[in-house]
Amino acid sequence: MQWDAACRGGHDKPPASRESHSILKSLLLHSENRSPTGRLSRTAMTRATLVRQRLLTLFLAGLLLFFSPLALQFETPGRWLGVPPLPLYLFTAWAALIALAAWILSRSGD
Repeated sequence: MQWDAACRGGHDKPPASRESHSILKSLLLHSENRSPTGRLSRTAMTRATLVRQRLLTLFLAGLLLFFSPLALQFETPGRWLGVPPLPLYLFTAWAALIALAAWILSRSGD
């Protein structure tokens, strides 16, 4: 197959050969979550799906926390511990989302 500069997008490298694809495939087969057929094991797929679902739920909870009328409830003129309630709420919710994401991702390796 002829590859000119226009087909390569201006890059000087030719496309990857079949040999490099077979090397990559053999490396992927030796990862811990893959079977000899190259497919992910059932527990690895289930775990990955569960982590994705938890992270999606966390994302939706973040949307609810930051972009709902709930956030406007903290827009009051008073102060709590010398800090206006809205910034305190926003930073607390942000820290909670980060902590929950770290907890979800740390449990995914179990």
